[in-house]
Amino acid sequence: MAFRVTLGTQYGDFIAKAILYDHLTKNKGQDKEKVLDRISEEFVNYNRNAGRGRDYLESMGMLWFMNYKIRIMKIAIRTMRDRPLTALMYTFGLGPLLSIDTVSSGSLAGAWWRDSLGYAVGPEMGIDSFGMNPWVNMTN
Repeated sequence: MAFRVTLGTQYGDFIAKAILYDHLTKNKGQDKEKVLDRISEEFVNYNRNAGRGRDYLESMGMLWFMNYKIRIMKIAIRTMRDRPLTALMYTFGLGPLLSIDTVSSGSLAGAWWRDSLGYAVGPEMGIDSFGMNPWVNMTN
């Protein structure tokens, strides 16, 4: 089952990358090398080394999802620079209203703003993991 989910995620990322590549090269007329660099940044690349200290803390369960939270900060900043109205709608309007997890709310700054960074740092999420189980929540 896990293989199918991983394969489906990889296929979905491939399709999204291909669509973005076609859009930026054909519709926007951008250089292919710059487009490949942008796609590499837009989709969180988990293969890059995080550093010895952060890698140790993540493997010990003291940091949760920091690769994602730190690496999407660039995307959030690019969205604010290129499309400020869209960024404002997602950050303060439409996103919180519909409980949509956006790039800005899922980033390190967004987690700090929502006061949910405590779940990403320290063993709190691991300790509360039993209470987060969907089956336990359905019976409460």
